[in-house]
Amino acid sequence: MVEWSQDYSIRNHHLDAQHQELMKCVGLSKVIIDMEPAVKEDKLKKLIPKLLQYAKEHMKDEEEYMKRINYPFFKEHRASHQVFMKKLKEIVAGFNDIDKTSVKLFEFLDNWLLKHILEEDKRIESFRNCLTEINELPYNLQQKTKILDERYDVSNEVKHRYVCLCHLKVHEVCDTLDKELQANHSYICCVSCKSPIIKLNTELEKNESKFDDLLKKYYIE
Repeated sequence: MVEWSQDYSIRNHHLDAQHQELMKCVGLSKVIIDMEPAVKEDKLKKLIPKLLQYAKEHMKDEEEYMKRINYPFFKEHRASHQVFMKKLKEIVAGFNDIDKTSVKLFEFLDNWLLKHILEEDKRIESFRNCLTEINELPYNLQQKTKILDERYDVSNEVKHRYVCLCHLKVHEVCDTLDKELQANHSYICCVSCKSPIIKLNTELEKNESKFDDLLKKYYIE
């Protein structure tokens, strides 16, 4: 059975979280196989609608992400999503045989998720990494700040708040570096999580609920 590990990460926080939830559904489908018939039927009736809706939402988000980064294999990837939904609906259509349905559902989800994430979704990560590397500065934040400090008095400059994927971590970026990053559309990665640090704007600071939107827009992890 597929279990989440960082090996499956496609360096997009939002999509990774969705993959983890899908894997939980796979785990539950395996447990259901050995349940008593009456309990098994009840659990499947609850799992299947949730799975269909969640898979639909995930694929929509993943396809929007691929469009944003101009992923060259978007059509092929979307086609694989369509095949998944069609096969899943076919399995659900055979619900009159609870035992067979539970086994088929688990085997399909387990095999498909492993193949899809490792082979197809990881290609998205590879492509995104290539894009990121084009404008990624060859220094971390501390190194670049030290270099700038030799030419400018950056310690007394206005500081701009940036965030990454580290929990509750905020990076302070001097004004000179902030202007360079914004003007050149370049990136500096966090030393810890290795993801680009993204400017925390005023709107986001006032509305924390928009943080997920930020993650979906940029990450890259």
